[in-house]
Amino acid sequence: MAKSCSAPRPGADRFSYPYDAVYDRSATSHAVNLFDMASKYADVGSTAEIIDRLRPLRKAVAA
Repeated sequence: MAKSCSAPRPGADRFSYPYDAVYDRSATSHAVNLFDMASKYADVGSTAEIIDRLRPLRKAVAA
């Protein structure tokens, strides 16, 4: 299982995590971990928001 803290390197791209598609042991730890990832390693948003952000990349690859 990959962890967000093991992936980033200086100068590397950030990762995207959909908060509504991941889970944790409790709602509190889920919120704290997402906050921590958003502060340091990742872009956190809903699945719909992340798909909207990725959509232009798909169009660029298809062109």
